[in-house]
Amino acid sequence: VVLDDNSGRGATAFAWIDAVGLMNEDVKLIREKLSDITDLVSINVGVTHTHSAVDTQGIWGTIPETGRNQAYMDALVEKTAAAIRTAYETRSDGKLYYGEKHCPEYFTDGRANKAYDEYIHLFRFVPDDTSKREIYITNFGAHPVNIAWDVHDISADFPYYLEKSVNENSDAELIFIQGAIGGAIHCNRGLYGIDQSKNGFDRMVEYSGKVAELLSELAEAAEEVPAILNVTHRQVELSVDNFIFRLVERTGLCNVTGYKDGNKVKLTTEIGYAEIGKNIKVLMMPGEIFPEVVYGGFLSADKAYTGTEYPYAPIKTQFDEGDSVLTFGLCNDAVGYIVPDNDYCASLTDEAHSQEMVSVGPTAASSISEAFEKLLAEYR
Repeated sequence: VVLDDNSGRGATAFAWIDAVGLMNEDVKLIREKLSDITDLVSINVGVTHTHSAVDTQGIWGTIPETGRNQAYMDALVEKTAAAIRTAYETRSDGKLYYGEKHCPEYFTDGRANKAYDEYIHLFRFVPDDTSKREIYITNFGAHPVNIAWDVHDISADFPYYLEKSVNENSDAELIFIQGAIGGAIHCNRGLYGIDQSKNGFDRMVEYSGKVAELLSELAEAAEEVPAILNVTHRQVELSVDNFIFRLVERTGLCNVTGYKDGNKVKLTTEIGYAEIGKNIKVLMMPGEIFPEVVYGGFLSADKAYTGTEYPYAPIKTQFDEGDSVLTFGLCNDAVGYIVPDNDYCASLTDEAHSQEMVSVGPTAASSISEAFEKLLAEYR
């Protein structure tokens, strides 16, 4: 989708690929192919993080060989750029609406503190041209990992079935933008009303239908959003302290290049911030951010692995009480889990801390918190 407030300051594109991850260097290749569109001032590419697709990062191959297939990646870059170009060229005037619903029962968290974004968010675009379909942009955080080990059929996960249901029942197009899924934020397939005698795959399909019904209700109740769009981006340096991620970088499994800073290895990623209307704030995060970094719910020192407090307040506290704060996760980079510093554990044998295996290191979260604090202070 391409959003433009017609202020003359330029348009912003959001593209979400049904893939497990995409590195920042790949996003830059997509942007390069669109560089001729001079008033497309912000191009953002994320992934649904489905675990049932081709390896677009490279870390699920036969190590030390990369899992990336270059021909596939070239096609992915071309098709994503083409889709963004088509969205830009076919954009039309209309009204944008927004609604959200507090529904914590739709999600579960496998980490100890049970912190997650408890809302499902929806933008509804209604074109002035009645021959065109409405567009739903929904955002919430849940891992698409619902194809059980005993299911051997090839299939997409809930983002596909959610889109299919919205297409058929609401006669609208849908783009699903993944949210804050760090930790182990999953769909609650045990949701009331879902037949628990069904297998996990069928319960996921039923879950998708229930979310689609909720989106339909939200669309009816959504309120019009003033035509205001502000977007900014910043580069962020992350220290690569996890030896697994260092190995990934050193062996070239992923399209990522680190650099030496003294005795440290670092990589450059990016964050983004968007204001839509007067009170909708969007945080664009480069990896699987732990929700507490944004929304709160950190483990206290007596419960956290390191025995310390997290050094920053939740990012949401920097906004007004009535603001809606959305997280667009795995946006413009897939740098792994962004784990709060005070609960980071590098042990490979501690199952309660398995996410740390796919993380750049113990200071990623505080680096992101600090970067957003500076960005918001400068931007305002």
